[in-house]
Amino acid sequence: MTIEDQVATTHVDQVFVNEGRHEVEGTYIFPLPEDATISEFSMWVDGERLEGQVLERDEARRIYEDIVRSRRDPALLEYVGRDAFQASIYPIPPGGERRIELEYSEVLEADNGLVEYVYPLNTEKFSPRPLEEVVVNVTVRSNEPLKA
Repeated sequence: MTIEDQVATTHVDQVFVNEGRHEVEGTYIFPLPEDATISEFSMWVDGERLEGQVLERDEARRIYEDIVRSRRDPALLEYVGRDAFQASIYPIPPGGERRIELEYSEVLEADNGLVEYVYPLNTEKFSPRPLEEVVVNVTVRSNEPLKA
């Protein structure tokens, strides 16, 4: 993530692993800060990065279902309430993985010179198992001096 003055740009790179013996569809639910805007969504398939497109909800769902029926590699990103979105990722091959990337931006509020950034790491209501590994890289740029 990069925080420049009060604008935070967060880049999420996540890998989903299918440890089973059958192809599965993954469902990824990500809590999104209230005023954040998604600027990028992509899925990696066989080493190739496939960029997402913004479409009307009904059209996106229809295209996704057509692709799933033809057994190609779609990912569908939908808002599920104002504070979260859901990505449907298909297929995740047996013993295989799918990698997704997303980026969102938000303006952080300042309170008496203090700017706070919150990244949602609590996954227990969205996933039956905790994350095995998390790596966070932060770059902060500010016209004001930084204080601890």
